[in-house]
Amino acid sequence: MSLDSERTWKLVSAGAALVTGVLVRHGVRAAWRSRRGEPPGNPASPEVDWMEAVAWTASIGLAVGVGRLLARRGAAWAWRGITGEPPPEEA
Repeated sequence: MSLDSERTWKLVSAGAALVTGVLVRHGVRAAWRSRRGEPPGNPASPEVDWMEAVAWTASIGLAVGVGRLLARRGAAWAWRGITGEPPPEEA
């Protein structure tokens, strides 16, 4: 793989993960609002109940992590389909 391919792959995979992360955050916020009301603006604030802070942090963390994983795997699948080669290994 050339250096250009490696740079292109890093941009593609990072872009896919970034866009997915933003979309997932919006989705989790909407789901939280429909079930529990407004999500905590700052879970670290002493004004926020511990259980709510932990639940919010776990929810957003898990959803964003899984979403980014799926985005990167999807990008790798698309890369292979377009180039006929696996994506460059990430360091």
